[in-house]
Amino acid sequence: MPQTFIVDQAATFQAVAFLGAEPRIEFGTRDKQETTTVSHPPDIAPANQVDAPNCEGCGSPLEARTHSGGLPKRFHNDACRKRALRASQRSTDPVAGRAGPGVPRAGGTQERAAGGPGLAAGPGAGLPGSGHPDPTRTWYYAKFASTPGQVPYGPARRAVRYGLRQLLNQVSEIDRCKRCGRDLLGGAAAIVVNEGTAHFSGVETCGRLWLCPVCAAKIRARRGDEIAEAVGRHMSNGGGAYFATATLSHDQGDALTASLDVLTKSWRALASGRAYKDEQERFGVLGNIRATEITHGRHGWHPHIHAVILTAAEVDVLNLCDWFGRLDARWSRALVRYGWTPGLLGRRFTLYPVTRSPGGLAAYVTKVQESGLGNEIARSDMKGTRRKTSRTPLQILADFGTDGLAADLDLWHEYERATAGKSALRWSRGLRALLLPDVDEQTDEEIAAEEVGGDTVAYLLPHTWYRLADIPGAQSAVLDAVESDGWEGLIRVLVGYRVGVDGLLAPDEWANQEHV
Repeated sequence: MPQTFIVDQAATFQAVAFLGAEPRIEFGTRDKQETTTVSHPPDIAPANQVDAPNCEGCGSPLEARTHSGGLPKRFHNDACRKRALRASQRSTDPVAGRAGPGVPRAGGTQERAAGGPGLAAGPGAGLPGSGHPDPTRTWYYAKFASTPGQVPYGPARRAVRYGLRQLLNQVSEIDRCKRCGRDLLGGAAAIVVNEGTAHFSGVETCGRLWLCPVCAAKIRARRGDEIAEAVGRHMSNGGGAYFATATLSHDQGDALTASLDVLTKSWRALASGRAYKDEQERFGVLGNIRATEITHGRHGWHPHIHAVILTAAEVDVLNLCDWFGRLDARWSRALVRYGWTPGLLGRRFTLYPVTRSPGGLAAYVTKVQESGLGNEIARSDMKGTRRKTSRTPLQILADFGTDGLAADLDLWHEYERATAGKSALRWSRGLRALLLPDVDEQTDEEIAAEEVGGDTVAYLLPHTWYRLADIPGAQSAVLDAVESDGWEGLIRVLVGYRVGVDGLLAPDEWANQEHV
C-alpha cells in the first residue's frame, strides 16, 4: 500500500540559520530560482534597436523579429502575450472576463473566458485570408480548436489525458508519440473492463515518460508506489530520509538544452567524487532517488531536481547543518564550473528531513496532486504550477490546443528535443536492489504496454477503430459509456459519433469470425 511522509522544516531552518541565511523556503511550494531581466522602458529604445518592432504587450523593442520556426514575433514572452490578449478581449468583447467553458488546465481549473481568444474568434481565425489580425495562430487552430461553447477536453482526468495524447499525435516530432494510442498491434482493438474500469487493449503505446500524458501517468504511478515502498521500508528499519531540491538561475535567453545539461552535470558532480565519499562515511549516505522536472514561465525554462537522499541512520541537527553546508557549497561550485551563475543561498539548494506522519509512512517523491513522498518525486504529470508565473510542459501543450499559438508549439518542440535521451527518474546505482530486492524492475516501455487483463466487452475492427481514433474525445467517451452502460452504452456512443457499428464484434463473434 502506498505510504506517505511529511517533511520537518524546523531542522532545516536551523541549518539555514546556522549558515547565516534567511529561511524563506516553504515546503509544498515550487522553489523558484528566477533572475531579474533588465528591459528598456517602452518609450526608450537602445540605439541599435530604434527600428526594431515593439512588443505588443509591453511596448518595448523586440530583440528578435521571428520565432525559431520563422513566424513573426510579436511578444517578449508569455506575460506580454497574455497582457495583449486580455487588452484585445476587453476592447472587442462585451462579455470578456466572464467565466465560461474552456480547456481544463493541468492544475484542475478552467481559466478560459467565454468568448476569449480561441473560442469566439472561430476556427478560421489567424489564417491567411481570414481577416483575423493574429498571424501567430497556426494550422492547428483551424483544424482542431474548439468552436464557441464547446469544451475540447472533458473535466475527467482521463478525458484530459486522452485529449492531450490525441493532440500529441498531431503535433509531436517523435514518431512513437504520433502512433501512441492510435496504431493497432493486431487485427483489432479490444475494449476490456477490469474492476469497473474500462481500457483499450491491443493498441500501441510509446512509453515516453517526458511527453505522453497517458503513458506517463501509468509509468509515474508505478514509480511513485515503488519509491514510497522503498523509503517506507528504509525508514521502518531505522534509516534516515532527506528531501532535497536543486535548481539554477534562469531567464528568457537560456535554451532548455543548455540549462538541462548544466543541471544534470552539476548533480552528477554533487553525488560523486571524493567529497561525496567522505559524506557517505561521515553521514552514512546510501544513495538517492531523483526526479528532474521542468516548467516554463516569464523567466524562461526552469529545470530543477527533486530527490530523496537516504542515510543509514537519522542525522542529528548539528551534523545536518554541516551536511547542508557541504552540499550547498558543492552545488554552487558545480554550477560555476559548468558556466552558470552560483545562484542564491537558500534557493539554489534546500534539504528537509522526512519524518513519519501520524497516519503511517508516506510517499512524496512522485507527487502530483495526491500528496506523499512517492508522488512528489515521480508524479510531475499531476502537478500544477502557479498559473500566473509558470506552466508545466503539459500545460503548454494544452494551451496550444486551446489557443493554437505558434509560440507554444515552438516551446513544446524545444522541450521534446531537449529531453530526448534524458532520464526523468533515476536511482543511485545499487540502491533499488538494496531496498526492493523482491520487486522486479521493469522499463518504462514495459510498464506502459503492460496489460492489466479483465473481461473483454467488444472488439473494434481496424476501419471502425481508426474512424473512432480520428474524432476528438471519442475514445474517452467510449470508455465512459462502457463503464456506465456496457454494450448498450458502447453502441449509443458509436452511433452518436457516426462511427457506425459495422466493425463492432462481440467476443463470441470475434472468436468465430468465419461464421459472421
